Amino acid sequence: MVLANRRMSVFWGVCVLLLSMATLASAAPLQEPRRGGDAKTGRPLEAPHADLPITAKPKAVAFLVNGFTGCCIPKKVKKFLDEQDGVKVYEANWNDLEQKRDPGRFTEVDQANYNTDEYFIKQMREEIAKYPEPIPIILIGHSFGGDSVLQVVKRINGRKIAFLGVLDPVGRGGLRENVTAPVPSSVGYFFNRWQQNPPIPPDPISGMANVNILPVDSLQSGKLSSHAGDNNQKKQNTEKTKKCKTKYRDPFKTIPQLLTHSEVPNDSCIQAKMIKVLGEKVLQ
Repeated sequence: MVLANRRMSVFWGVCVLLLSMATLASAAPLQEPRRGGDAKTGRPLEAPHADLPITAKPKAVAFLVNGFTGCCIPKKVKKFLDEQDGVKVYEANWNDLEQKRDPGRFTEVDQANYNTDEYFIKQMREEIAKYPEPIPIILIGHSFGGDSVLQVVKRINGRKIAFLGVLDPVGRGGLRENVTAPVPSSVGYFFNRWQQNPPIPPDPISGMANVNILPVDSLQSGKLSSHAGDNNQKKQNTEKTKKCKTKYRDPFKTIPQLLTHSEVPNDSCIQAKMIKVLGEKVLQ
């Protein structure tokens, strides 16, 4: 009899224990922590750049960089990028991301030495670091701005660059031979256009307004050694339409319009090709 009573007590004790556990489970169900999350809270661990809300993270980030004296970014390319949803666009000078420093004055010692892009490179490294991969980074620079973005790409510790475009880049001393190379393998698509026209006015009418001074060694090839995934490098001496048809300076179409250094960025054909690549390979 005593043994039977003990068995009944154990039986009812087990029933009470099971009932208590079921009640606790229904009141506060246990949650399995997310993979890679905090074991105590079940919340995902904070990733780098978590200060950027999901809604604030851009689809892509583009930097358009002017050359010496603040000239010249490709206007149609900028318009195209501005019109894309989620693309953040910066306009910078070759020596200052915020365009607060004078981009070209021979009276200042550091500018006369053509070696003032270190400040810009530091700014760019810090700014690009705010945008984690896989957010695509687009860099496009003209003249000194072209050499500056080439320097940036080599000094951001292998961060992937989706598109790197240089338009008649110029290095130290205003020389094409001093342009930074090679282009590293961290670049997905490398686009390069240059002109090799002599430093004389294209025609008597345009006069000194279109003298092709830079690069000082403009008759040298502007092709750069590159390890980029895709390379699109080409000399373009004559101005083109959007459909890449040669423009002429006379109604009989015998004298083609030669491109000067400052005209390269806004050539319609060059810009159309850049927009096509950006639309199909970077922003798709």
